[in-house]
Amino acid sequence: MFGSRIVNKLLYGLLSGEASITGVVGNSIYPLAGAPQDAAYPVLLFYQESNSYDDPRVATRSEHISGQVFRFVVRLTDEGSSDEAILAAAEAQLGMLAGQIFDLDDGNQVTFVAAGEYPVNSSISGSRIYRHLGTVYSVTITSGG
Repeated sequence: MFGSRIVNKLLYGLLSGEASITGVVGNSIYPLAGAPQDAAYPVLLFYQESNSYDDPRVATRSEHISGQVFRFVVRLTDEGSSDEAILAAAEAQLGMLAGQIFDLDDGNQVTFVAAGEYPVNSSISGSRIYRHLGTVYSVTITSGG
């Protein structure tokens, strides 16, 4: 099971289909930890920070894997010293993901639990300042097959 593919597909579909998010970022939604160099800001980024199989003691062969637990980040980033332009979209992603359970057509179930706010709210690269708002999620995939 490569659950990151399942979560990436689900997140992209949900986030790119939400008008309160695309109204802020347009098509600048990336399954990456950093924005592409030519990206138009603001951007929405989502990515996996860590994962583990459901019970590594019994996952001696791939067919024994019935689930995974991930730490996923969903964050908005904008250039400049204010986060006002990305606040509504950050609140929208939190509202649509936190505590939600998604039953997928392939039999997998994906659960999102908001674990905390993205811990870095500003950064600098060269002379550019960036503001960040987002959420760290604990994401669990349970295989239905």
